[in-house]
Amino acid sequence: MALTLSPVQAPLELQPLSPSSRTASVDMSQLLSVPPAQNPPSAKDKFRSLVNKVISGRRACIAIQEEVSRNHSLDQGADPHNKRSDLRFGSRIAKCTIEVTHYSEAGCQTISYSNAGLIALLKGDNLTGLQKGEVRWINIAGISWNVVKQLAIRFNLHPLSVEDVMTDTHDKSFKIDYYQQHLFAQLTSFKIPEEGIRDARAAVKKLRENSSSHYYFTGRAKEHHSQRHQPPRSNTVVPTIQTSDADAILRTPIEQPRSLKSRSSTLSELGKSTLSVVQPTLTAGAKLSRVEDAVQTLKLESGTLDVDTTRLSVFLLRDGNMITIHHSDSLYGSELTERLNDPSLSLMRVLPDASMLFHGHLDLIGDNLLAIVDEYQQMILELERGILLKPTLFAVQSLHLISGDIRLLHMAIKPLQRIIYRLRRYDRDRYKAVAPPGENTATGFMGEESLVYLSDILDHVRFIMLSLDGQSLTTKELIDYTFNMTSYDSRDVMRILLVVTVIFLPMMFIAQYFGMNFDPMPSVNNYSDALYWKVASPVLFVLLIGALRHRIWNFFFGDD
Repeated sequence: MALTLSPVQAPLELQPLSPSSRTASVDMSQLLSVPPAQNPPSAKDKFRSLVNKVISGRRACIAIQEEVSRNHSLDQGADPHNKRSDLRFGSRIAKCTIEVTHYSEAGCQTISYSNAGLIALLKGDNLTGLQKGEVRWINIAGISWNVVKQLAIRFNLHPLSVEDVMTDTHDKSFKIDYYQQHLFAQLTSFKIPEEGIRDARAAVKKLRENSSSHYYFTGRAKEHHSQRHQPPRSNTVVPTIQTSDADAILRTPIEQPRSLKSRSSTLSELGKSTLSVVQPTLTAGAKLSRVEDAVQTLKLESGTLDVDTTRLSVFLLRDGNMITIHHSDSLYGSELTERLNDPSLSLMRVLPDASMLFHGHLDLIGDNLLAIVDEYQQMILELERGILLKPTLFAVQSLHLISGDIRLLHMAIKPLQRIIYRLRRYDRDRYKAVAPPGENTATGFMGEESLVYLSDILDHVRFIMLSLDGQSLTTKELIDYTFNMTSYDSRDVMRILLVVTVIFLPMMFIAQYFGMNFDPMPSVNNYSDALYWKVASPVLFVLLIGALRHRIWNFFFGDD
């Protein structure tokens, strides 16, 4: 007989648990559970684990060091074999204009390449070695890292020179560095644009007409009368004129000044916002750029000479190769290419040597500088003629700007004289210092013939320096002469005013006497104004004769 109990009669431990009670009991069992006892590791196991950790850490450090030394070298320069240079210059990719000229005394051949074409040529086997009397000139316009990298790998260019090529700098000076693989020269090309002196006045007029700005090109604020009735503009620009192209306009966006209602209503904020409407807040770089643009515009308005300056990097190798990289979009040395194609007019074809080609580049820089000096001389002569006829402040402004440009040009080409002298005097000695052991050091990077012809360039540079010194002195003397003539004219005017004052001072005294309010005054009450002229006319006549006695004497008796 089965015995059944009701839930009320059943004991508490036999009753089923509720879900919440069951969960609580499980949690308590987990908290009260004790893990099974484990044997502690022995000293041998502890030592083995420690040794394994040390070995793993050392292997990781060695792997990291190898990766850093292989891909991220901390040496100076731009090594094309590590990734640090790719990370630094990899984004600088541009379309270059490339010409490869291979010439000798027998003939000359020039082939144009694109970036990919030159890279394929450098990686392939078509770029064979040169025989004696052969020269290869790789002329590149533009800077692109993929092209420079392959050139550095193929011709083993020094990382420091590669870094100088890839680094943008405002330094336009001349320098020459000697390396074991090659000679590196950083030159500056000075050239007057083919269209000559540009019409700066027309450019500035066009600039003002095309500008939708509230600012003049000189940087001062200009408020339109209908500004509050017009919708706000998106950007405000300050137009400027660049040296390389007078018609090019560099528009620099400036934040539109906020209205006074959008600012705080305190007195200080109100004053600040009022000032910001008249003159917006600019950074130091923007202020400097604005001042430079304003000065450049004044130069163009005054008719100063527009000279294009661009860096030129040259790699001269001893095996007959020469690489030139022009930091511009146009190829440099087209005149040299024309001379190479005509053997009767080219000394470089008669003496096929890469150093003679380098001499041709230096000679071309000297010829362009001579043209610039002649143009400055012509401008100074025209200003001198105008000043001798009639001195004006506009002429003084033009002379001041020309004098500043001449001083800057003098400072820029001064290193050129020094490096040409060092090339002639110390080329062999400097190559001996960097030449590898066992290399023939009888000659340096420059050949014997090129050293002889360098003296001609040195004479030209010295003549240019002396001419610039003379022109700078002439401009200063013309400025002093203009101010002296202005002072003399002012003194002459003051003298005339003094004579007039002395003449009319007694007349004023007599007029003041007759204007007295005495009562009775018979001279006024009993006579008309005729009495005044009877007294003043003789006095005026005597004073005029006394003041003009020298001129009257010179007029009648000056010829005697």
